[in-house]
Amino acid sequence: MAIKIPRGAFAAGKAAVANGEMGFSELELEPGKYTAILSACKTTKVNGATKIVFDFRVPEVDKKAVKSIFYSLDEEYIKWLFNDLEKLGVDVEALDEEDLEPLLKKLAKSQPVVRITAREKDGYTNIRIDKLLD
Repeated sequence: MAIKIPRGAFAAGKAAVANGEMGFSELELEPGKYTAILSACKTTKVNGATKIVFDFRVPEVDKKAVKSIFYSLDEEYIKWLFNDLEKLGVDVEALDEEDLEPLLKKLAKSQPVVRITAREKDGYTNIRIDKLLD
């Protein structure tokens, strides 16, 4: 018996997996240092505000699950995004606003390898980028 899939759905499903749009489960990390791969850079809405999200995979712990860093674009907090972009080798001084979206696509495509630190605070495990390893 053949499985009937609506026209275009099969290709859309394959594209979603290829583009990392599957919403993989959150990676559980113990406090410590890890080698991670920046596997996706994207924008999302959180409580009506646009955020930039970096998804990291830590293959030594789990090959599919991701741990994310959410960056606020508010004037007070955007400094954290620029700080991490510098750690990824981006010349933030030369960066223009219109360069940001293509830069995020380039970063996601290149999947840089980084050293991250996981730490627990107030019941949550947060990660930070320490340095680029590539």
